[in-house]
Amino acid sequence: MEVGDEELIRHLPRQDEVSPYTSDGAADINNQPARKQTTGNWRACFLILGAEFSECLAFYGISKNLATYLKTVLHESNIDAARHVSTWGGSCFFTPLIGAFLADTFWGKYWTVVIFLSVYAIACTLTVSASLPLLTGSSYNISIHHVALYVGLYLVALGNGGIKPCTSAFGADQFDGADPVERVTKSSYFNWYNFAVNTGSVLSGILLIWVQDNIGWEVGFAIPTVLMVFSLAIFAAGRKVYRYKILGGSPLTRISQVVVAAVRNFNLVLPEDCSALHEVPEASYKVAHTSQFRFLDRAAIVVPSSDKTSPWRLCTVSQVEELKMLLRMFPIWVSMVLFFAVDSQMSSTLIEQGMTMDNRVGPFTVPPASIATFDVITVIICIPIYDRVLVPLARRVTGKERGLTQL
Repeated sequence: MEVGDEELIRHLPRQDEVSPYTSDGAADINNQPARKQTTGNWRACFLILGAEFSECLAFYGISKNLATYLKTVLHESNIDAARHVSTWGGSCFFTPLIGAFLADTFWGKYWTVVIFLSVYAIACTLTVSASLPLLTGSSYNISIHHVALYVGLYLVALGNGGIKPCTSAFGADQFDGADPVERVTKSSYFNWYNFAVNTGSVLSGILLIWVQDNIGWEVGFAIPTVLMVFSLAIFAAGRKVYRYKILGGSPLTRISQVVVAAVRNFNLVLPEDCSALHEVPEASYKVAHTSQFRFLDRAAIVVPSSDKTSPWRLCTVSQVEELKMLLRMFPIWVSMVLFFAVDSQMSSTLIEQGMTMDNRVGPFTVPPASIATFDVITVIICIPIYDRVLVPLARRVTGKERGLTQL
């Protein structure tokens, strides 16, 4: 936590002076109201960040040098290797939709992470077995080699899908949004989460790639396997200090209900006073009403009909605002498509280009897969500057807790 945060926190009222429990409906491992002094906050987030750091070391230890492995060990062409790496990388970005759905609807974030970390560990074991010399001899063994490797890789993609959408959100759950002190600390958590991710990426891009190129692929793939088991142990060790949120059902269903209710209430007149819109007074989680996308507010108009309690006819203001948040983020998502289309080449064609270059820098030789590490190093340098310099400066200028306005 930076100095600016500490100065701000001293001037904020602490909610635990009023109640020892969180105000956002979080529960402890025994399904009892979570106590602020014994659960959550940084005591829990350090374990989550440690698990994410180990997972990133393992993931990037496999992904960064995958194109080299496909070319030198499986003897694939440049085109085939780039295509397979891009397809696998795309699946790693698709599977988080599955993991997020399971976490929000059925299992919760904690158990989703535990289950998918276990899948991840099994997948890493398959990649190790695929790199053993036993499978690199006859053509029959080479076929088994291909099958074992790609099954392991796509199980890694599946495991990644249950971890990426849950660890950052689960870490955010460890802070009480109704507590001004914890709300300030929460904004800093995401910066250090990204710092842990990028640090894991850099270390894997330097150390693990060196091991794979100079010692052997068996050892280079065995290390990620050990790291995944270690990540699972770290994460599970914090189960008694975590705060758990009650499942709120499928977010896709909640979004669909808002759209359907807004269409069904299309002919109704919106009230001038937003307080006339429907909201549950005793709800533990509320989102303040905003005036943007007013047509969606029709989903929260109270109508005197027999089915007024149906969630497909009447939604809460908070539910409507959740959809508005997604709509506000949509332009950002669209604008990032071209960026990630280029960024995806960092793990495929850029490495293939590096294999044809003179990689000597003075007395050092930079491995082709380590070339993509330089952009990550820039991010690692910028995150502390943003968190410790830019945010406190912006806070003094804007007077907002988080410094810069956020969606």
